[in-house]
Amino acid sequence: MADPGDRGPKSVIELQRFDANSDSTAGRVSVEAHIVEQYLQLVYRWRSWAEPLILSTRAASPQRRDELWRNTCAEMFVAFDSEVHSNSSYLEFNFSPSGDWAAYHFDATRKGMRPHTWSGAAVPLVSSSGSPEDFALQALVPLEAMGRGFYRVAYASVVETEHGLSYWALKHPSDRPDFHHPESFAASLEFPS
Repeated sequence: MADPGDRGPKSVIELQRFDANSDSTAGRVSVEAHIVEQYLQLVYRWRSWAEPLILSTRAASPQRRDELWRNTCAEMFVAFDSEVHSNSSYLEFNFSPSGDWAAYHFDATRKGMRPHTWSGAAVPLVSSSGSPEDFALQALVPLEAMGRGFYRVAYASVVETEHGLSYWALKHPSDRPDFHHPESFAASLEFPS
């Protein structure tokens, strides 16, 4: 995976599995976020999986594609409001091992969903490497896709194995996996001007 113009230290954020008490051969999921030139660099790692991950085959021409969450994918949510409530607008980004990506804008929690577009030609660049037991996905998201400022962020992942899907996030504030829950936005990022 390329690491263009990498600067400064990175912090590793461990994601938690929804229903961590269930019988599973699940490994670990982590994410690193770092500003690299005009991109937000996200590196998701799926490590130590006894049961191999099911990974999408690399697309010949990666592009915007819906419903990536139905298979193994990495996700990031960016809230525009510093307060935790359900009336905040936010963005959702999905990244697949296939190289495909998606971006959506919501007016409020799960309301007003539409494709998120931005000016300029830059699109997320997704690369990946590794094996079905230890896998890494890097997404370079153009900063212009998010704007400048300080935002609340939620990191998440859907993981597919032969036993089905599992759901991973920074925080699971409800009795079901819900990456859109306002309290899931438990991290913060500042996008420079």
